[in-house]
Amino acid sequence: MKQSTIIAIAGAAAIAVLGAVALPLTQTASADITEDRAREIALADAGLAEADTQYLRTKADYDDGRSVYEVEFYADGTEYDYEIAAADGTILSKDYDAEGYAPSAAQPAGSAGGITEDRAREIALADAGLAEADTQYLRTKADYDDGRSVYEVEFYADGTEYDYEIAAADGTILSKDYDAEGYAPSAAQSAGSAGDIGADRAKEIALADAGLTEADAQYLRTRADYDDGRSVYEVEFYADGTEYDYEIAAADGAILSKDYDAEGLSCQSGSSTEAALTEAEARAIVAGRAGVEGTFRELKLDRDDGRLVYEGEMRSGRTEYEFEIDAVTGAVLSWEVE
Repeated sequence: MKQSTIIAIAGAAAIAVLGAVALPLTQTASADITEDRAREIALADAGLAEADTQYLRTKADYDDGRSVYEVEFYADGTEYDYEIAAADGTILSKDYDAEGYAPSAAQPAGSAGGITEDRAREIALADAGLAEADTQYLRTKADYDDGRSVYEVEFYADGTEYDYEIAAADGTILSKDYDAEGYAPSAAQSAGSAGDIGADRAKEIALADAGLTEADAQYLRTRADYDDGRSVYEVEFYADGTEYDYEIAAADGAILSKDYDAEGLSCQSGSSTEAALTEAEARAIVAGRAGVEGTFRELKLDRDDGRLVYEGEMRSGRTEYEFEIDAVTGAVLSWEVE
């Protein structure tokens, strides 16, 4: 994984909370700045004009109890990521990633000199030894990663999920991943079909598990999706300083995963410049919370929202735990089980 140089601005030193729920704004308040203004602020801070950039994107989002704009662009061998407060244009965080090569070597997805989505799909299927008719849930998406244009190709066949990343410039397979799921997708009806619980019921299940009513929640969103060989509903909402993220099985309403992110906590307890907890103690907290020992795929000390935290992933068998722990107090700030 690439290392990012994270610059703290206005007391918000990290650009992402592990497992944090991204809740797109349903509307922008009249007092908020516009997407165009957020883009102008980010470009001015970077000392660039829009004409100097490539792959410029601005997206309205919701993070840490506030409405924000995420602004991303690429210029002179560097990727820029900004988070701008929608209320007043404050730069909450910014991140510069020096890539070490120019994007001009990789044509924008679909441009002259680059392959098409159809060709990317053909390359992935040929590598997997499959025909399109053999697959389900085949999806191809143009994207931009590590300084180059790519296509992400995903499909499901014979109990296995396939994920490919294909270079848009020349069709090179940059990465591929096969996940054997051990069950057939036919057991789960497609979202919204007969035998499916429906979006409203999924929402009720998530709210009941959280001990909340719909009136208690803000930014409530339910979306049908497909994950790990089954149809699911993703339910996301915010209440009382906490962001909630649920994945509900469309077939029977089982809660497949859930994540609570406490956003409104005071950062004073974690404002120390040194961690009180050691890595070993952080590992013990995770194992104790999970009730099992596991293998830590990642564990790192970071600073987020003015506090030092340990964040990472632990795997035990087929279960993965993602966590964020206050490095001063030991409080579990976010926890996700899949």
